[in-house]
Amino acid sequence: MGLIFLCLIFVTGCQLPRVEPVDPKWLAPDPSAEMDFYHGLSSRPITTNDEAFHGLLLLFTGTSAPTYDARVTKMKELKLLDTRFSAQPDQAVDRGTVAVALCRGLKVRGGLVMSLTGATPRYAVRELRTIGILPATSSPNQTLSGAEFVSVLAAAEDYQTGDPSRVPANQMPAARAQ
Repeated sequence: MGLIFLCLIFVTGCQLPRVEPVDPKWLAPDPSAEMDFYHGLSSRPITTNDEAFHGLLLLFTGTSAPTYDARVTKMKELKLLDTRFSAQPDQAVDRGTVAVALCRGLKVRGGLVMSLTGATPRYAVRELRTIGILPATSSPNQTLSGAEFVSVLAAAEDYQTGDPSRVPANQMPAARAQ
């Protein structure tokens, strides 16, 4: 019995969970579908690579791509993903992958090590925890629930646009963007 159990552990290894694919209607290029995407994602127990890359592309470019392969290609072109990335669309995204993409997209410089080596999952997660984008208990190999991912995207958008509480009251939002 023990040998069978050990063989099963060895064969399956430490794999990230897989979940059902993202609903294609959430990926349509219109504002209503984008709201449906965020609303639907917030109730999912795990965020997949496909869902994460769709959300990250919406954050950084305002648009996504029609297929998972096109999203991965676009993410690689934008240097948000390592060129060797090859995970499946239905595989759970890990916080390290999301953190690297966010650090690169938000141009987070980080500390000395990250400045020298670039954004790696370990240091990107540490930096995003420090600036409040990722939860304080995050580690690179952890997955994200849909609600956590939506929260991370919201925090990243706040970081990207700046803290509105620090803008003088007489300065209009359109003037800040310039």
